[in-house]
Amino acid sequence: NLDPATAEANGPVSLSSLDAQPLMQALALPVPDLSVKIPLTVKTTLLWNTNTIHATDFTFASGDKRMAGHLSYTFSTAKLGGELAADAFSLPGLASFVLGPINGPTAGGIWASTRFSPPGPPPVDVEIALSAKSFDTGFGVNANAARMVLAWQPDSIEFRNFEADVLKGRLKGSLAIRRTSGLGSYLGKFVWSGLSIADLLPKSGINGKADLEFDGGGTGESIAAFATTLSGGGAVHAYDLVVPGFDVSAVGSSTLALDAEKDPLDPKRVNDMIAQRLLANPLTLKEVQAPMTASNGSVRIGPMETHTSGALIQSSLALDVRNLRVDGRTSLTADQVPKDWTGPQPQATVGIKGLIGGTFIRDVDASTLANILTTRLVSRELTRMEAQEADLRERAFFARRLKYDRERAEMARKAAEEARLAEEARKAEEARAAEEIRKKAAAEEAAKQAAIAAETQKILDDLAAQKQAEDDARKAKEKAVLDGVDQLIKGVTPAQSPPP
Repeated sequence: NLDPATAEANGPVSLSSLDAQPLMQALALPVPDLSVKIPLTVKTTLLWNTNTIHATDFTFASGDKRMAGHLSYTFSTAKLGGELAADAFSLPGLASFVLGPINGPTAGGIWASTRFSPPGPPPVDVEIALSAKSFDTGFGVNANAARMVLAWQPDSIEFRNFEADVLKGRLKGSLAIRRTSGLGSYLGKFVWSGLSIADLLPKSGINGKADLEFDGGGTGESIAAFATTLSGGGAVHAYDLVVPGFDVSAVGSSTLALDAEKDPLDPKRVNDMIAQRLLANPLTLKEVQAPMTASNGSVRIGPMETHTSGALIQSSLALDVRNLRVDGRTSLTADQVPKDWTGPQPQATVGIKGLIGGTFIRDVDASTLANILTTRLVSRELTRMEAQEADLRERAFFARRLKYDRERAEMARKAAEEARLAEEARKAEEARAAEEIRKKAAAEEAAKQAAIAAETQKILDDLAAQKQAEDDARKAKEKAVLDGVDQLIKGVTPAQSPPP
């Protein structure tokens, strides 16, 4: 319908084509692939006046892709605005408005290495609010319930106030892509809240949530160059974290067990024992925070540090954006140490390697701990040997001392025995001499007694002889008397006896 008085036109408009590429080229719109036909059906209701064109009830269909909303164009500002809702949008597809068609990666690669081709500028400045049930990020992850404001100018395209549900979290932020000659650049700022770690790393077994903040960008002539030059910074806040098979007490318990052994230690056995004991229990952390930095396509998260279950945990994680390879390192330092431990606290490093979305390989490196345990074992053995040598020296000393004492005792015994024998000999000699003296004295006494007895006997004999003589004289006298008496009696005068 045309109103000449107001110079307005309105009414339904429809456009259908089996191949919209010629129209897109005429409108200076980027064409993904010239060899592929693009079927197109557009329906809307137009309201056209001297300053604006309004397209209400706008619908767009190309193959299985659908889009609906309303658009308006202002002649005075040469600007196209409005709102469009679609089943799906694609970041690589929208970015191709500035960077040209973005092909898939080459064989064995992650990112497309084809140089950006120079697309034509948009016929007008565009600022449209977009929403989509599904949004292909181009990183292998789809976003749901996406909303954004698309600003498209001759040398740039911006995604403002972007919001979407990604991996059970909410992603918000902005992204600007610019093109200067053959060189492209991008700059973005995002906040990702409530990210599911289990969905991000499905084969790692790790559960929990994370909040990410990142601000960065890069430059280059291809998507691969974009990945290689990524630089920026941010922060990570993980919470309700559960890491399976990561019993941090394994280092302390293994140290106690290994330190009690007496056989030489094999570093591989130390690693294997810690790796086995790590599997006993999961690591549960209420929350942990860490800075995030990106430089030349390498994103580093950490250092992260926390203390739990008798161990100090220090971790860092590196993501190589160029190949999506993850390389993590966690240092476990045990509080529990064996008796008389004088070295640094027992420590082991747990490393993980793998690709995002793939299986991770874990290895344990406790070479420093193995060296300390070996040193302690050698030290204990040396101490034991020194103690044995000291004991042997002491035993030898006491043996020598005992032998010396025994020799001295034997010498003393012999000297005492000799003294005793000498004393006995002396006493025997004295006894013999005394006996000789006694015998001599006895002999002398006997001789003396014999002499006395002989003298006495002589005296007695003399006395006896004298007495006998006296008795004989007396008897003779008595006889004479008796004879005289007898004669007298008989009357005979005795003759005169001679005087005695």
